[in-house]
Amino acid sequence: MKKTIIPFLTKWAVIYAITNIILLVATFIVVRRFGVEIAFYKVSLGGLIMSFFIALSLFLFRIRKGNQILKIFLGFISLAPVVFLARYMFGTTIFRYSFAIYIFAGICSVIYALAVITVAAKAKKEEKELNSLLLSKEKPEDEDNKKD
Repeated sequence: MKKTIIPFLTKWAVIYAITNIILLVATFIVVRRFGVEIAFYKVSLGGLIMSFFIALSLFLFRIRKGNQILKIFLGFISLAPVVFLARYMFGTTIFRYSFAIYIFAGICSVIYALAVITVAAKAKKEEKELNSLLLSKEKPEDEDNKKD
């Protein structure tokens, strides 16, 4: 149990720090640009919950067992509340028009897709390296068997 909880909490803390910085910059821009006051507790609590969902998505995506397509789908579904939390935190200030929330969701989708592609490329590279190591290890053994 500790093997799954402690790494999840550390990822959550790192993601919270990054998310909090991004949200504070976004809040600063909204306050400067539109002159709208946004409650700090909304941004802090929203950042905490957002970071949980992002960490959950990362955790689901990196599970070693199970169907890869199902893990990608579950990871993407766990990101869905992030869009609605952003809508709740900033209200109609940023999302004045309905298409803005779809653009925000699209940006999240593109980032997630890039993460999936990157991890898949890394896995392919590791697979090729492991296969080449296995082949190089089998060749000397085959030569030893032929000599006998």
